[in-house]
Amino acid sequence: MDLSVQIHADNISGARRAIVLTKTARNKVRLDLEPPIALGLVRSIDFKNVRADPTSIAVFCQLAGLFSCDILVVVQPTAGTKQPVAMINVSKAIQGNGTYPCPLAAGDDDRIRYFLQQAVFPLL
Repeated sequence: MDLSVQIHADNISGARRAIVLTKTARNKVRLDLEPPIALGLVRSIDFKNVRADPTSIAVFCQLAGLFSCDILVVVQPTAGTKQPVAMINVSKAIQGNGTYPCPLAAGDDDRIRYFLQQAVFPLL
């Protein structure tokens, strides 16, 4: 059985989106989105070469498929009344390279850390 975790993140317009991360192989993850993106056409995104550091809540991976890119995600945990934020750095992409903040729901930093601890991805 695949290991998974559901989190909630705000998109650029501030709308909340449910995201399910599922470990599908030793170093692969599938990300399922609800609602889907890109006019409803993209519901799932597969990533390969996943490496992680559960202690610092950091993940490196590469987009699997025709257009590959490198992605580094570092979650900044909840501090006081601030909600956690995932800082997503995209590089080697055809377009869209850069760093994007992604606000998460309260407690999602702990859920992601636990998922990374249980998934035992190769170390970052």
